[in-house]
Parts: sequence; C-alpha cells; structure tokens
Amino acid sequence: MATIRRLRPQGRPTPAGPPPGGRDAGRVPQVHGARRAGSAPPARRRSSVVRRSAARRRTPRASLPPRRPSRRLHSGARGAPRTIPRAPRPAGALARRAVLALAALLCATGVNVASWAENPAWPNRSAPREALIDPANWPDDPAYGFDPDDLSVARGQWNLWSFTPPQVADRLSPEERAMGVGLHADRAWQLTTGRFDVTIAVTDSGFLWDTADLVNKWRLNPGELPIPEGASEYDANGDGRFNVQDYTSATGHQQPTADTIVDSRVRDANGNGLLDPQDLILIFSDGSDDDGNGYTDDICGWDFLWDDNDPYDDARNGGQGYSHGTGEAKDSAAEGNNGIGGIGVCPDCSILPLRVSDSFVGDVNHFAEAVIYAVDNGASVVQEALGTIDATPFMQAAIDYAYEKGVLVVASAADETSYHHNYPGSAERTLYVHAIVYDSHPRPWTEATTFLNFNNCTNYGGHLALSTPGEGCSSEATGISAGHAGLVYSMAREVGLDPPLSANEAYQLMVMTADDIDVEGSENDPTKFPSDVGWDHHFGYGRNNARNSVEWIRDGRIPPEALITEPRWFETISLDEGPLRITGEVDARRSSHFDYTVEIAPGVAPREGEWKVVAEETGVSAPVRGLLAEVSLADFATFEGPPPNAHAFAVTARVRVTDAEGNRGEYRKSFFVHRDESLWPGFPLYLGASGEASPRLVDLDGDGADEIVLALADGSLHVLEADGSEAPGFPVQVSPIVSVEAHGNGSGLSAFAAPPRQAIVASPAVGDLDGDGAQEIVVATLDGEVHAFTREGVGLAAFPVRLDPAHSAWTGVRPGDDSTPERPTQEIRILEYGIFASPVLYDLDGDGDLEIVVAGLDGYLYAWHHDGSLVEGFPVEVRDPEGAPDGGVLQRMRARILSTPAIGDLDGDGDPEIVVGTNEVYQGGLGNAARGYAIHHDGTRHAGGPFLPGWPVALCCYADILPWVGRGVPASPALAELDGRPGPGGGHPHEPLTAVRLPLHRGGLRHRPDDRLRRALQRRRGDRLHRDQLGELRRPDRRRLPRVHQRLSLPRRSGRGDGGHAAGLRPHDLRVEHGSRGRRLPSRLPAGRRGLPVLHELRRGRRGRGWEGGDGERQRWLPAQRLRRRRCPIRGLSQAHRWLDDRHTGAGRPGRRRPPGHRGEHP
Repeated sequence: MATIRRLRPQGRPTPAGPPPGGRDAGRVPQVHGARRAGSAPPARRRSSVVRRSAARRRTPRASLPPRRPSRRLHSGARGAPRTIPRAPRPAGALARRAVLALAALLCATGVNVASWAENPAWPNRSAPREALIDPANWPDDPAYGFDPDDLSVARGQWNLWSFTPPQVADRLSPEERAMGVGLHADRAWQLTTGRFDVTIAVTDSGFLWDTADLVNKWRLNPGELPIPEGASEYDANGDGRFNVQDYTSATGHQQPTADTIVDSRVRDANGNGLLDPQDLILIFSDGSDDDGNGYTDDICGWDFLWDDNDPYDDARNGGQGYSHGTGEAKDSAAEGNNGIGGIGVCPDCSILPLRVSDSFVGDVNHFAEAVIYAVDNGASVVQEALGTIDATPFMQAAIDYAYEKGVLVVASAADETSYHHNYPGSAERTLYVHAIVYDSHPRPWTEATTFLNFNNCTNYGGHLALSTPGEGCSSEATGISAGHAGLVYSMAREVGLDPPLSANEAYQLMVMTADDIDVEGSENDPTKFPSDVGWDHHFGYGRNNARNSVEWIRDGRIPPEALITEPRWFETISLDEGPLRITGEVDARRSSHFDYTVEIAPGVAPREGEWKVVAEETGVSAPVRGLLAEVSLADFATFEGPPPNAHAFAVTARVRVTDAEGNRGEYRKSFFVHRDESLWPGFPLYLGASGEASPRLVDLDGDGADEIVLALADGSLHVLEADGSEAPGFPVQVSPIVSVEAHGNGSGLSAFAAPPRQAIVASPAVGDLDGDGAQEIVVATLDGEVHAFTREGVGLAAFPVRLDPAHSAWTGVRPGDDSTPERPTQEIRILEYGIFASPVLYDLDGDGDLEIVVAGLDGYLYAWHHDGSLVEGFPVEVRDPEGAPDGGVLQRMRARILSTPAIGDLDGDGDPEIVVGTNEVYQGGLGNAARGYAIHHDGTRHAGGPFLPGWPVALCCYADILPWVGRGVPASPALAELDGRPGPGGGHPHEPLTAVRLPLHRGGLRHRPDDRLRRALQRRRGDRLHRDQLGELRRPDRRRLPRVHQRLSLPRRSGRGDGGHAAGLRPHDLRVEHGSRGRRLPSRLPAGRRGLPVLHELRRGRRGRGWEGGDGERQRWLPAQRLRRRRCPIRGLSQAHRWLDDRHTGAGRPGRRRPPGHRGEHP
C-alpha cells in the first residue's frame, strides 16, 4: 500500500477557467442547440459560493451535538408557514394543471413536448452496424460526431463509436477497421440507453449543480422532499423518473429554468437561473432525518468531506469548482440527445453525487463512508476515480459490503505510467480500469494509425481488467467504464433477470466480452507497449465492448462467477510458511452445473502453455465458497520466473469456470512467493492497513534495546519488540471517525461491530513531555485530533486535543472583505479539518518540558503544553499577509499545511523559530510561486507579528502540479548550520534547507529567490531547468554554485525493461556535477524538436555502451572522458564537467519528446 498521485489528462488544452489538474481540462465546450420556441436558454451565471457554518466540520467529540450544524438553511418544520421570498407566480396546482393540459393537447396533435433539440429517430434500433456512421442515426449532441462536411477536422466522441471514421480507414489495419475505434456504445444504445432506476454513485471532488448536461440527471431522495405541489406522487409529470423537472413545467430534455417553476414553495434560491438540487437543499432542509437513514436532509447525495448535505464543488477557481467530479458524472451519465455538449455512456442512468474530497486526492475513509451510503440508498454502480493517501480495513469492508449487495465498484488504475498499486482501486473486488488512446494523441485523431495505443499517463499491472478508450487518463476511463456498467445493470432489469445481477456477474459480463488487444509486432516496436493474445498486464482483457455485454444479457448468456479471495492482491508469501492455500468463490447461478479449474504460473503475465493445473472439479451443482486448491510451496523452488526485476518472484493464480451451456467466467490474481534471507526473524508482519507514517526506533522501556513505534492508517499505534511481538499495552487506537459515529444508525454502518478509527498518516513523535523521565508517544489524525500515550499504552487524561473547527469553516473563492472596484481582492481558501504533518516536540517557552507543535490542514500552526492547554500566542494563521497580485486582482490565500515543521534557532538569539511551508500558490507576477515561513517561538504574542523579518519568502517554480501532495510546499524543511558563524546571541544559527538555499533575511514579502542560475541556463532556446533541480539544489560547492539538473532527450534503442517502459526516444535527466571552478553545462547543445537540447549518438543509432537500459531500476555514474572514448560525444562538454548520470524518468510517450515539467513526467 502506497501513497499515490494523479496526473492531469495528457495533451488536452487547458481552458482559462479550471485549475491545473481540473477534470474538465480540454473538454469540448458545451454547445446549446435549438430549443423550443419561447423557452429561455439556461442562465450561465454561476451562483455565489455558499458560506459554510463555523461548526460544519468534525465537531470535537466531547461536544458532539445530536446533529451537527451544517450549511443547510433551516426554514422551519415542513408544512409550517415559510418566509422564503419569491416572485409572484400562478398557484402551483393551477399552473401544473394548465401545463399538463397543454401537453396533452400537443401530444394529441402530434407535437412531442419532450423534443425540441433531439433527434427523434435516435436510437435507431433496427439500423445495421454499418449505418451507424450516418449522422441521421446519431444523438443530437453536438460533441458526439465528426463533421461529415469537413473530414479534415478531428472531432467527436470517437471512443463511443463502433464504426471507423473515413478519415483513418486507410491507415488502420484490416483487423482494427473491423473492430471499430470505440467501445460500441452506439450499438449498445440500440438495446438500452439505461434506466433512471439504475443509479451510478459518483464518489469524487464535488459537483456543479447547474451543469446543463447533468441538471436533469441528479437523483433526488423522495424521503426528504415534499410531493410536488398539485401532484399526487413524486413523478408529477409522469415521465417515469423523479427529478427537479417535477417541480417545474419542463419535461423531456428541457432545462428546468427559473421561469418554468410551477411549485409555489420553490424558487431559484442560489440564483444561477436553473432549478437544481441545491435550490431544493436550501429550501427544504429542516434539520429532520425524515427517511431515518442516519443522514439528515440528504436530499441529493452527501458531502462526506464536510459531513453535510450539499456535495457542491466549492473548491477554488473563482467558484467554478475543481471540476473533476462534474467531469466524471458527465463521462458516465451525461444526458443524451438533448442538443447540449456530449453524451454519457449511460445517458438514461441517474447520478447519485457523493463528495469525498475537494479533488481526486483524499482520505480513503471518506470514500468508504460514501460506498456504504451508496449501497444503502439503492445505487447499482460505484464510480471512483480517486487516488487516496491511505488504505484501511474500513475501505475494504465497504467494498466487500457493496459486492455482497450486488453493487460493482469501478475503480481507477491511476496515472503514473507504472505498475503502481493505486488505492482504492487495488483493493479486493474492484473492476480496475485504465486508458487507451489513438497513437497520434495529442495531435488530431485524423493522423492516427491505431486507436489501441497504451495511454502514457495511465497505469497497468496484474490487477488490470479493462482498457477503456478515451483522450483522458484513468479518470476518464473510470467514468466511461462506470457508464458501461450502468448499461449492463439496465439491460438486466430490462429483461427481468431473476435473481438480480450480482456484482461478480457484472464484472464477468464486462471482461469476458472485451475486444482482445493483440497488436501484431508490438513486442518489437519501440513506440508501442507490447500486447499479447488474451489477458496481458498492459491491456488487461482488452477494450470494453458495451454492445457485447448487453447482447449477452439479452441472449441469456450470463457468465458463471469466479473470484479468488486468498492470497490477497500482491501479498508476499514466504517459502517457509507451508502449503499455499488458494481460496475463492465459484458458482453458476443460472445453470444446472459447472466445471472449474485452478491454475498457477510464474510471473505477472504468463502465456498460455505456462499454466499448471493444481485443482479441477467437474459437474459441480452447488456454489463453492472457501478452499479451491492447496499447493506445496516446494513447487515454487523450481519455478523459473522472469529475470531479476520487480516481478521476479511473482506468481499468478487463475480460476476458470464453465457452466452447462458453455458460458465461461474467469478471475486471476498476482502475488509473490519468496524467501528473503535478509529479513529479521518474526518479520514481515501483516498489520491490515497502509503505513504512510515513518516508524520510530526508540528505547521506551529503558532496557537498552530499541522498540519500533509504528502508526497505521487504521488509527492503530503499535510498539513492536525485536521479535515482532507487541509490547505490553499495545496496540492502542485513536478515536472513532466522528462522522461514522454521527450516522451510525444507517444500516450499512451499523453492521460494523467495531467502529472504524481515524486515520494516522503522520509519523509519531516520541519524547518526555512532562519531564518525569518517561517518554510519551504523540500521534495526530486526519480527523484533526492529537493523542498522547504513555509508554505503557495509556492515553494521557488531557488528550485528545483538537483543531479549532472555526478555522476551516469555509472553503472556496470569494471577493475579499476589503475588495473595492479600485482594488479588487480575491480571497481563496483550500482548507480541510485534519492533520497530515507529523507532530513536533520542542521546548518553545524554555520551561524545561516539551510542547507539541502541529501544522493543520486548516492552515494554522498549533502548539499545546503537555497538559493539553494551548501555548499562548498559538494557533498562528500561516499565510502571506499581503497576498500577491494576479493581473489586476490581489490574491489572498489560505491553504493546507502538509509540511512538518522544523524548529531551531535561526538567528542565534537563543530563542527557537519554527519553519514550515504551506500549500499556497500565487500566480501572476511571481509565476506559480509557493511560500515558506519562519515563525517566532511566541507566535502572535511577538511584537511586530508572528513572522521573522523578511518572511514569508517566495519559492518557485513548479508549485502547482497536483492537489494536496504536489501543491505549494508539501515537503518538510530541514535546518542545518552551514557556515558556522555565531548569531547575535552567541549561538550558531541554523539555515532552512528547502528547494533552494535561503539566507535568513530577504527583502520584501514578494521577493523572488535568487534565480541567476536559472536565468543563465535559459539564455538559449531549449536550455531549461528541470523541476528535479528543486530536490538537488542543496549544499553549494566551494564556488557556492549548486549542482544542476538539466532536462535533455536521449535518442536510443534498447530492449524493453521489465517495468514495461517502451524503448525509443525517451526523456532522461542529465546531471552535471560542476568542478571547483563552477563551470556549468554549456548552452551549445543542439536543440531538437520543441526546442529541447538533444544528446546525439553515433554508431548507427545504437545507444552508447556506457548508458544503462530503459527500465529505470538502475543508474550508473560515468566519467565524461570515458563517454567520449565510447563514441558518444556531447558537443561542448569536456572532462572538466566531471560526471554524467543517465537516469531514466519512467515517463513520456514512447517515441515522442516532451517538454520539461510536463504533467505526465515524474522523477
């Protein structure tokens, strides 16, 4: 289990609005088609950001009220007189009767009131496949098709087509022309376009309520809403669905604009020109849990980040939101044939919006809560395109709960171009998907020669199930596949499948009907990731085929079920453990009997012929749950796996099931079998949760031997002895998750015997807090609590202490309080209630005992005494007090603090200072600059303010790469004495070591750090400073010039590394160690395409012998002199430049060069 990061989809143009990494970056703009005469177009005016209540987040448990106040507007008990102002309008009942009467009249005369922009012939259920290329058979969504009048233009949702467009027909292989370029959604729509009673629960960053393609798709909860005025049932307009239109006169694809409202109790409360679910939330929230599900006023989904009933995307960007969740919802279920934008894969499925973070990065426990809520509230599919910072048993229990209830979890493989195990996708019982794309991307698809290319931002590996076509990365693939799953569940309901479809059957229907990706010659093509017949670890079972899936249901071809439960995914099993037990589940619920086989083979992607059958049963007539096979581990001693690499000890198990009718199901799982002679006896230990926190080695009991102090994401704190056993009194646990306790009467949550605990991802701090000679252990949680335990495992009476919820009471963007037309100011807050940074123990006040210093995700720095009381002068708000100009607007920002503080005497006056960085990022004149702070030991009590003179300082240059972990200064500073000079108090001052070395004092808050070196390297086109230099500018040499990283591209042809990196033109780092004279890399390197300097090779294109292979697993230092002898000269580079380092970055499109700092690259 590991911490992950997600990258912005590659190659898409970035619009002016959304922030870097925004989900809708580069999407086709929504184009509004014709509307019914007299109807007003939906207003494009965005709502003002709703101010959050000061107590809306994580109320301290000691003062937990029966119901936590939230952002809801309580307007009195339902049915009581309301004082909501509204414009005069006809009485609701009369207006509704008039509208319905008019509708009946129009229908009688042949006018379709639900159709004014759609293609009435869509879907053409009788059209042959070859006719679907005809625009007459397309939905009337302007982004769907290509322009038949201008074949030079590449446009359209090609990933949904079954046909091959004429622009590329001559360049594709005959086999691929026959396959078509997309997942055949157009053919699937001939059988079903989905059903509104099939709900896709989107767990993501929040949602923009007034999105035109989604406003009619949000699923409302009738248990928390009144019946529309003048109607006898919730479906007031009789269209078979309950949505916001039922409070208006709008029907079909019409937008529910404010002027269509016919219910006298309802108005456009958020002022965006539409009636959307947020209006109903603001109007009908009354503080009562009317449906008794444990979530008060859950009118349309839930916000699990802030634990309230409005999952609105309120994060940054001028109120436009982060947009990832909105884009995900559009991918899976955007309304279709409505003359607006594009179409979702399941255009008639409903959407349950569940906010779990303010981006795609967050706490997995919020996701787990959302999954349980989705299952309990009738969702069929859970869609998650997340990368969480932790993985917990609560996460797995929630996914298991969904699986047992028949709900499929469609999960993202994430975006590192690696076999990295992303969570929650890598959990058990998920459908793990990634992305494929046409090979000319990001250039137009009209230049493509294949549409089956591995998308270089996406992951792969043993868990991979499907390769989903699209121009985004794994996030878009997740949305597309979730829509595919929605069609599968819809078709199962259409045919009246009994019993209902299980989650495993849905999984099998999607993977067993996939189009195999086996590109001939790819294993020898340096521009391609290799593919193979059947499953392979770069493409899984192949490309989604939605038509095949729903057709199999129509024809009664439901595959049997197959699942491997043990070993766990990627578990390492020692050869000394005894027999390998393979457990799982096999069944054929719709057949009289079935056969199954269990096979194993070495490696993560064995070929057919390498499998060994270890168990086989025939004529089985009852489900099998439990032991499927038992294998002697001695058999693995003779396994000849691949050569030494990351998968050297991998073993794959496969279960195949065939029912009486010949339908097949399959499941496979990779794990590792290995005897590691270097392991200490008693290790490794499986503790059940991820361990992001670094362990501490401390002699707690005074016996002269260190104990291991380890905190895990499940909220447990372990103290381990040398033999792996727990010390007396351990493990201990921190508090339960507050929101789970608050909603515990929901059926899913109440099923947990032990409540899940708050996550710990920060390393523990160990020290003698009270000076009694015994050390205490301090941990902090993602839910904002700080706990302290004795060495015996007893919690200190004054703890836990908590962050102040008022400091994170509101997040988003709004005008500043002092904003004027002459001096416009923008206030930005990207905050959360919680703690990511490690606590630091230090004697701030000089009284001989230790204080606890903690940086919060609410943007404040806290300090507590050992008795739990706050240190006077704390907390300190850590933000640039003057902000920074961005064009004509003054930006002010408060942002999370992920950086663990460093404490030391910076100025040598005998008093400590605290150094920390924040997630702040200022654009404008400073160009994407972050902030670093030095804070006085007495905080706000210090005369002149809490910050040292000249602080904060601006830090450049790549300051906004990813949310959370790649924004501002997420890394922790270090303090070191570099020059040995005494300070004014006689002490030796420490200097902060961050991305660049900073002297103690700078002039001006907006002073850019010295960048003369950067400017020197950029004198010529193509000479750029790679972002890796931020981690390399450390101790200066004798000439006080730091080492430099320079991005170069190295042409080479070499074999494929085991990591799966395709060979070819790949980006590399060239590290130059300067000599004592400070000579730098010359600017005379020849520039290649895109202005990047290129190292030219000789010897007929072969790589120089001194350069390592392409798997990124090894690196080698090579003297420049030897490099010259090996006939790989670098123009202008002499021996005086000392050493070169060839280190593969593991990124970039095979066969293509990318500019430095591209979001697809990582060091």
